[in-house]
Amino acid sequence: MTKPKNRDTNKPATQKSPKTNLRGFYLKNFMEDKLHHRKSTRLSGYDYSLPGAYFLTLRNNHKILFGELKNGKMILNDFGKIIQNEWLKSQTIRQEIFLDDFVILPNHFHAIVWIVGSNATDNNVNADGNTDVGANDHSPLRSRPDRVDGPIWPPNPQPNSFRMRPKSISSLITGFKSITTTTINQISGHFGSIWQRSFNDRIIRDKIELFNKRNYIFNNPMKHWLQQNS
Repeated sequence: MTKPKNRDTNKPATQKSPKTNLRGFYLKNFMEDKLHHRKSTRLSGYDYSLPGAYFLTLRNNHKILFGELKNGKMILNDFGKIIQNEWLKSQTIRQEIFLDDFVILPNHFHAIVWIVGSNATDNNVNADGNTDVGANDHSPLRSRPDRVDGPIWPPNPQPNSFRMRPKSISSLITGFKSITTTTINQISGHFGSIWQRSFNDRIIRDKIELFNKRNYIFNNPMKHWLQQNS
């Protein structure tokens, strides 16, 4: 009969395999690398301070933050009203832009923005009536351009050597994210940005795409409400 081997009483009861730890290390670094190297939707070499129309999407860091959908309509809560008010203020602060249709959803925000230059006046556009808040909104301060002939973005984009230029889409969104985060955090007592780090911006290239994006914004609350209740 062989003697049983003496057990080392100092040896821990369980030990993690070095191989498992190594796998976790590489998986963690792989995911971090994926997060920091997401493919940009921006047009390479395009100057986003050039005049034109842009379709924007911003998403927050929470599931539900700005209100709720009822019967296909968005009902803004206090935080949603802050988003709406600060967005409308953007046009009075930044004379180089005016706001087209926009919509606030429970966890994201869509908008069409025109960069028109700092000398833009009401004479540049045609009159258009306001609409109910929460479906398809636009600024009551300046009217949106409804007559669009041909391309509405520059045919020869100039290289942009700056990461964020003044009077650009990035500058607008950075300021908007900052003021809304500060205001909402003061009320909620939370810290950190309420928004995801990145945002989507798409150049609207012609009047057909402009029409489609306005329809998308108008129908968005009903679309999401139907998805929730299907």
